[in-house]
Amino acid sequence: MEGIQDKALSLVLDTNIVLSGLLWEGLPYELLRLASEGKVELFTSTLMLYELKDVLDRGKWTNRLDALDETPDGLIDKYLWSVSLVEPGSIIFSPLLDLSDNKLLSTAARARSYFKS
Repeated sequence: MEGIQDKALSLVLDTNIVLSGLLWEGLPYELLRLASEGKVELFTSTLMLYELKDVLDRGKWTNRLDALDETPDGLIDKYLWSVSLVEPGSIIFSPLLDLSDNKLLSTAARARSYFKS
């Protein structure tokens, strides 16, 4: 992550990236760490938080959560300390878009509006 600390980044992370950062070390973890230090600005939405909660509640993460001595709600609470919550904005839908990405794209559209003003 050399050099990333000097840049003002604003990001909307896909649920799988957030999940990886919350449960393991690596680049996604580093992004979350930088956000908690105020070096990167992360945005999310309630729709994306619901998706994250749904994924964390799946039984396949039980062993990993136990190893971290964490709960899904506890991890989400920690994540909320380092993100800015926005309501999803409008996006232009295209037949080329994967409809499952709408939460991410509409959140990014709203987060982008913060920098236009």
